[in-house]
Amino acid sequence: MRTLYLDCGAGASGDMIMGALCGLLDDPKDFEGMMEAEAAHKAHFSALHERLLEGWPGLLALGAGTCTRCKECTYPDAPCRFPDKRVSSVEAYGMEARLIVAQAAGKTVFPPGGQIFRAFDLCPLDRTRVVILGQDPYHGFGQAMGLCFSVPQGVPAPPSLKNIFKEIESDLGVRMSGSPDLTPWARQGVLLLNAVLTVRAGEPASHGAIGWQTFTDAVIRTVSERRDGVVFLLWGAYARSKAQLIDRSRHLVLEAAHPSPLARGAFFGCRHFSQCNAYLADHGCAPVDWKL
Repeated sequence: MRTLYLDCGAGASGDMIMGALCGLLDDPKDFEGMMEAEAAHKAHFSALHERLLEGWPGLLALGAGTCTRCKECTYPDAPCRFPDKRVSSVEAYGMEARLIVAQAAGKTVFPPGGQIFRAFDLCPLDRTRVVILGQDPYHGFGQAMGLCFSVPQGVPAPPSLKNIFKEIESDLGVRMSGSPDLTPWARQGVLLLNAVLTVRAGEPASHGAIGWQTFTDAVIRTVSERRDGVVFLLWGAYARSKAQLIDRSRHLVLEAAHPSPLARGAFFGCRHFSQCNAYLADHGCAPVDWKL
């Protein structure tokens, strides 16, 4: 099967997607199967999208005075002339169309479809009190699960996660079990957010240009604007570049080196976990139980 990466613009219809796909088919009789695959992926993604908006209402407009690429405007950065017709961030920047095309064309995308928005499912906006920002999902089979730095139970903890556990043990004086599934953190109001929510198998950063950052930047701004007393943990240069999206007069922003071994241990000693819990306590919130 030929490699396919198609940039379908905002508001791309099913017919447009199918036309692009069918232009790559070697055998016209493959059309029916491709159409069924496209329809299945579109229905699945739409269901995920609706569920996302239930827990995160208001993720529509992406910034003061700029267009979110509604279905009427031509240029994404021009002032929006039709604010009442703005569409959700996921639709507006065409991620839906791109993922549908990639999957229908046989590309393996991580995390599995039902887990793309798992961070939001487990941690709705009204319960978010800590945000940990990663870059993009793990690209190995069986690793990505929709939560930054986390892998499913039974999968070996990646090096960065091992270093996070070491820092927790040193900072809080607890003994970590080594369980790599961070779901218990998410259920306590820790938003484990990757800036890019999907990746092609074996190709790190392969979805870095399809528009996810625009969406996740909107998520960060939404937390900053609609919540108070949230702790943002920004590790590494990429995550720290997002600090400009956060109102420091209302939230605590803690910055450190990335926990990756490539940082040569610079992450150790940041004591973010104790600082986070102290801030939450000062603001009338229960501390996060970081022990796994």
